Parts: sequence; C-alpha cells; structure tokens
Amino acid sequence: GSVVKNCVFVNAALGAIRAHDTLRIENNIFMNTHSFAVNLSPTSPSNAVTLFKDNTFLFVWNKRFGEGESTSQGFVLQLGGWAKAELDGNVFAFVDNVGVKVADPRNVAMSRNLFAQNLYANVFWMSKHTFIDDDNLGSLGDLGLKKNEGNAVLNCGFAIDAKWFDTYLNRTAYVPGKVTMDE
Repeated sequence: GSVVKNCVFVNAALGAIRAHDTLRIENNIFMNTHSFAVNLSPTSPSNAVTLFKDNTFLFVWNKRFGEGESTSQGFVLQLGGWAKAELDGNVFAFVDNVGVKVADPRNVAMSRNLFAQNLYANVFWMSKHTFIDDDNLGSLGDLGLKKNEGNAVLNCGFAIDAKWFDTYLNRTAYVPGKVTMDE
C-alpha cells in the first residue's frame, strides 16, 4: 500500500524500485536507469492493483546492448507473477529493450501511455513470447489486456542536452533493433 509520488530517480543501478506488494507510483521521473526501472512481482495472489500514473521513464540501459531482446535487462516495467496493474498516462522512451513486460495481460489495464524510440519493443508478453512494437501497436488489444485505450507511439518531444543525446545516438545508431529505423 505504499505511495511513491513526485520523486526523481536518476542513475539507478539494477533498478530503481523492486516490489512484491501493491504500490501507487505517480508523477515520478526515472532516468538513466541500468537494467530496469520497476520490477513488480507479487509472491501470492491478491486483488490489489498497483497504479502507475503520469510517470516519465527515459533511458533504461542493458549491459548486453546490441544483442536484441534479453529477458533480464533493459526494460522499464516488469509485471511478473500475480501482478495486477493499471498504467495510465506514462511515457516510456529510449529504452534499450522493452517498455513493459507482462506475465498476464488480463491483469493489466493500459490507457493514454506514450511509447517513443524504444529500441526493441514497447510491450512484451513473457509467457507467449509476443512483442508489440511501433509497427504493430494496434495489436496491443489482441493480448487480452483488461483495458486498452489511447496508447500511442509518438515523438515525446523532450528537450534533451545535445551532448548527452549525441552520446546516446552514437551508441544506438548502428545497432539493429526490432523497431524499424527511419529518418
């Protein structure tokens, strides 16, 4: 039942938040995180729902960068086991692998989330090994989510320091990802 609100997580190693209970994570910034931002894996069934609302997740790194999707690193959210979650109004951008990993889509409601420049995929259904990327975001509803409304792939339009962004681009420009690269 904890609330994490109006916080900034920068330069977290091996994740910013790892939880086994329900939370309310609202209006936070997670930036430059190694491995993952949040791992929610309840150890027993519960009717409680964790809310992720109006958060910004930028630059989540994978130490095995360039190898394509790995199941262990470079993701924003992992909703494992019995996790029940509502994701509303979040930004998932510049992620090395996957924005959101879900164990059971029937326990996840997604609305008004923005996905931008994620290298491999936006959503990954772990047990079915199904990826939703920029090209097939319209198939998000086919996963059987509890709710799927207003999610989009757009340029997030953040003003990012040019030197920082050049470093990021030089790292990613020639690495093949699942997302089709264009101008």
